[in-house]
Amino acid sequence: MVERCENCGEQMSVTIHVFQKYVHFFWIPFLPAGKTGISECANCKQTLTEKQMPASLLATYQNLKSAAKIPIWMFSGAALFVVLFIGLKINEQNKNRENAKLILAPKVGDVLEVKNKDKQYTLCKIVDLRGDSVLLISNKYQSSDPAGLSALKDSAYSEEISYIAKPELKKLFDKGDVIDIHRE
Repeated sequence: MVERCENCGEQMSVTIHVFQKYVHFFWIPFLPAGKTGISECANCKQTLTEKQMPASLLATYQNLKSAAKIPIWMFSGAALFVVLFIGLKINEQNKNRENAKLILAPKVGDVLEVKNKDKQYTLCKIVDLRGDSVLLISNKYQSSDPAGLSALKDSAYSEEISYIAKPELKKLFDKGDVIDIHRE
């Protein structure tokens, strides 16, 4: 928009620019965060912010600001976040479906991530299958966080063997006490 400069009096020399501000995450625009603008005279190079503009120029600026549309790319970070979230949810559902199949047909060598009664987490390895029973050995160590189980993967297992019926193992899985199943 071009207006008359009140500083030098030059007609049609003031240009108004409107800028869209945005919230970013590592310079990826996430969400728009308001608009700002300046006016600049092509003749005397006077630059004014919104607060410095005279009333006649401010009215033109406000009209221009309200007419300026938010570019769609300003939402690219939010869109990327939504796509990532949906992808993670789909992956989690697929993993749960796969684990539901694995728990119904356990095999020797399967490693189960298990939550104990005292909210500690450990690994149990299937060492044998006998009819309707699953024979397990537990890891000697526990973790207070399920994320810490990966560090226990190569640590020592106890010599003591526990027996559990396949239907009971399925109940533990349904209850959420068997968190994950790893099969090689």
